Order: sequence, then structure tokens, then C-alpha cells
Amino acid sequence: MAMPRSPLAAGAAARRGGSEPVVAMRLGFERRDASRVELRGALVFASAAAAHAEGLRHLAAVAAGGGVDFDCAALSDADSAGLAVRIEWKAAARRRGVRLRYTALPDSLVRLARISDVERLLLAG
Repeated sequence: MAMPRSPLAAGAAARRGGSEPVVAMRLGFERRDASRVELRGALVFASAAAAHAEGLRHLAAVAAGGGVDFDCAALSDADSAGLAVRIEWKAAARRRGVRLRYTALPDSLVRLARISDVERLLLAG
């Protein structure tokens, strides 16, 4: 018996021209050292909520006055939801007194930030 799909999954399948189920995209985090976390995978609408929570956990591990780099070199995809998550991580870091810096941001994401007039929020160190 087939599992019912959510309206969101059905709509995405229809836009792709097929009926196969949508595979959830995921963003992975790997702490490389005390000041660097590598982001791997897709930071898009489908992964944004879980990624937001996981990013906040990594920020909470940094002492006030400290800093951390989120290395984006291994990102495979990013969209406006991913941009919003990154801006929120910046705001959360600032509230905690932590310096958050993004390294190796994909050019497409920087362009999206620029046309959305939020580039300075994303790139502020």
C-alpha cells in the first residue's frame, strides 16, 4: 500500500513532471576544529528548519567573545530560505556576542543576497 504524500511533495513532483516521491534534502554539519564548522549538502527550503536548529546548536557551543567560521565550500545548493537561515544565524551570533563568519560562500548565494539588498548582513564579520 502506497503511503500518502503531502500536498507539498505532490506539488513538487508535478512540477518536475513525475510522480516519484520527493527526497528530503539535508544539510550536514561537521566541526573541523574549535573555530570552524563545515556545512555540506543543501541549505534550501526543504532543509531550512532543521539546519537552522543545528546551526544554533553549533553557535551555542562558542563562548561569548569567541568566533566561528561556517565553511560553505561543500554546499551543493542554496536558495532564498537558505539565505534567510544564514542571516538569522548571524543575528543569533551577534545576540550571543559571538563572531560568525561565512567562508567560501557560493557565488549564486552572494548574488541572491546582493539583489535582495542583504549582502552586508551576510558578509559582515
